[in-house]
Amino acid sequence: MSLFERLALICVPPDWRRAIAVAIAEEEAHHSALWRAAHIARIGGRMRLARSRDAVATSIQRRFPMRDSLRDLRLAVRGLKRQPWQAAAIVTTLAIGIGASTAMYSVFNSVLLRPLPGVDRPSELVTIRFQAASRQGSYWVSYLDYADIRDGTPGLSGLAATSPLAVDLSIPSERDPHRIEAEVVTANYFDVLGVRPLPGRGFAPHEEQPTADAPVAVISRRLWDRLFNQAPAAIGQNILINGHSVVIAGVAPSGFQGRSPISATDIWFPLGAHPQVMPSAGK
Repeated sequence: MSLFERLALICVPPDWRRAIAVAIAEEEAHHSALWRAAHIARIGGRMRLARSRDAVATSIQRRFPMRDSLRDLRLAVRGLKRQPWQAAAIVTTLAIGIGASTAMYSVFNSVLLRPLPGVDRPSELVTIRFQAASRQGSYWVSYLDYADIRDGTPGLSGLAATSPLAVDLSIPSERDPHRIEAEVVTANYFDVLGVRPLPGRGFAPHEEQPTADAPVAVISRRLWDRLFNQAPAAIGQNILINGHSVVIAGVAPSGFQGRSPISATDIWFPLGAHPQVMPSAGK
């Protein structure tokens, strides 16, 4: 190898010098030493220029990490503009997928993750449901079954029973009834949930038994505000539930909506009221 070629190899990156020298000696042996030196210098210059360009691009990418992403976004927008129908199909598919995922998470969060509002120590509450072996739905159980579970399960500090339904409520000052969500519950329902009706009171144990007198009810604060304008005189007032007289005994605290984190209950009755509010359920 001539002196000119050795000097030209200085332009080549050190890790490529030997390979370039061998390749030039084998393939360009018929050229003069000066020509080979010039060729080696051109190759070395191109290699160093390419490495410098790569180093600059890497430095820019580190300083501006979104640069390539923005470039890709611009290319994607140009492609979508050229094919608007395909763009509409893609956007519609994404919207449906995102909407369905959001809806599923909202239901999952409401049913399983979000605590029951308005109750004391919601993390300690559990729900017991009675289902057939096929798990096709829940079914009614008797009061005796409830009492056996309540008295025979020492791991529970308290057990209350509830059954949801919808009723027609009428007040003397209005002609048309209101269709509202209701629950028939055991007398200890509010005590188990740590809820104290105020003003008024909750249910007494003897009110689990039907009597000839008008049964009592606890209304939600929403209903108290909407129909009675939060008047204290609403306590003790008679209302009609499915055409039967019921006495308002108390008002549930603000924020409490009953057994479900999804739907809101507006009135609660003790078990003793079931002949009036649930005549088809039997005794």
